[in-house]
Amino acid sequence: MGEMTEFKRPEKPSRIFGSELFSGVDPLFIPNLKIATPKGYIIGPEDELQLDIFGNNISSQKLMVSPDGFINVKYAGPVNVSGLSIEQASGILRSRLIRYYPALSSGETKLQLTLGSIRSIQVTLVGAVRKPGTVTLPSIATLFNALYASGGPTENGSFRTIELVRENKVIRIADLYDFLLKGDQSANLYLHDNDVIRVPFVKNQVKFEGALNRTGIFEMKDSEQLKDLIDIA
Repeated sequence: MGEMTEFKRPEKPSRIFGSELFSGVDPLFIPNLKIATPKGYIIGPEDELQLDIFGNNISSQKLMVSPDGFINVKYAGPVNVSGLSIEQASGILRSRLIRYYPALSSGETKLQLTLGSIRSIQVTLVGAVRKPGTVTLPSIATLFNALYASGGPTENGSFRTIELVRENKVIRIADLYDFLLKGDQSANLYLHDNDVIRVPFVKNQVKFEGALNRTGIFEMKDSEQLKDLIDIA
């Protein structure tokens, strides 16, 4: 007799509006590791930075951020960059090095600070997510990247009140409907090491059927009325 193969019933597509973000064949929210260093990227220990000076003067240095947040820059010495954005650190280095490269003041010499290699961070997802727990992501990952890594909200999870918690404070509440309906990614913040993402359980859901552009199950905020969801559908 041949081997028995267990039959697995295909998973029924979810009718929750927004669930297609996390079930498509082509993932929408995978970090792009080839992008230029975002100016708002926050530097942390174990980052490798690339400092380039070009123009009238030419210099190039690879700088490793120490566990206590310092880099050792030629001429400038130890500089604490932990917790600074790339843009802020560039300004500090420019002010420290301008005495050694006077052409920085006239613009004839330029200074550029970029991310040399990408470290890893750990983010914890709790609440109504498909795969709760701690995930390891590239340090340029965003809130949406982490949600994708977790499989997204469950059938009874909220798509509209997702909390980004940093140092025990909620710093942002993300509404994925803003992205779905308007392409608004203002809540798609870059993550920090040890951030927590909390997906609460949904409070109000409304099912729409019939002659609508969109049918399915929609989440309604306490501040909304039925006509608001009809507009969405």
